[in-house]
Amino acid sequence: MTSIDDILSVKKQYFYTSEYYDPTQCIPVEKLSDDQRIEVVKQICYGLDYLHFRGVVYRFLSPFNVFIFREEEQLVVKLNDVASIYDTVSQLGSKEEFIKQFFAPEVLRHDLATVESDIYSLGIFVFYLFHRMNPKKVNFREVFNDSSDQEIDRLISVMTFNNYHERYQTIHEFINAFQKNYELEYPFWDHSYYEKLNFLNPMIGRERLKDRSLSLIERKLNNSKDIRMLMIEGEAGSGKTRFFR
Repeated sequence: MTSIDDILSVKKQYFYTSEYYDPTQCIPVEKLSDDQRIEVVKQICYGLDYLHFRGVVYRFLSPFNVFIFREEEQLVVKLNDVASIYDTVSQLGSKEEFIKQFFAPEVLRHDLATVESDIYSLGIFVFYLFHRMNPKKVNFREVFNDSSDQEIDRLISVMTFNNYHERYQTIHEFINAFQKNYELEYPFWDHSYYEKLNFLNPMIGRERLKDRSLSLIERKLNNSKDIRMLMIEGEAGSGKTRFFR
């Protein structure tokens, strides 16, 4: 980035861009047919499944972060970018209650967010999607009947347990339960699609970390001739392979 609003930038800064969308082209959920609602659930699960495979927890799935379009007569569902979501989480204390209801209890407590946290948010989203309610006018915990005999409510009840150990543990586990009551083709059981890694992106803003790590490795190798192997540990997606390259 060389300039911002025609003003030259003298500092080394990094920016991210997100896809532009026209809000007027979004399809309101209340206008979706039953089959289209199932399609929305399927596409959201695609996205969450991919993020979880990459070690990323979305944290804040809600109608405010799901954009539904029609492209070439096909329903297309997109999630808001992760950077914006994490910014929302960092300001959670100042958010309205109708927004907070989509966060899992452990996220509200600022505990570690897990895959089960996204299962919880997905459950709240599915409730509003299938019951055609406005989350700004009602609160899930005040109106949801966890003893309902409706198939969708039984699923939602498991997804939204306060104890995350009692929820579905993966997106695939939820899909298995969903398919028992709804016709849903879910082709992404094979993770080979997700395993297409791109190692060509450069590591940005990690110069000090790289220099420090290389210096440490060099000292270790120089001080001991018995070292045969070095192991690098780190979270999924943190750039371990790119570091070696």
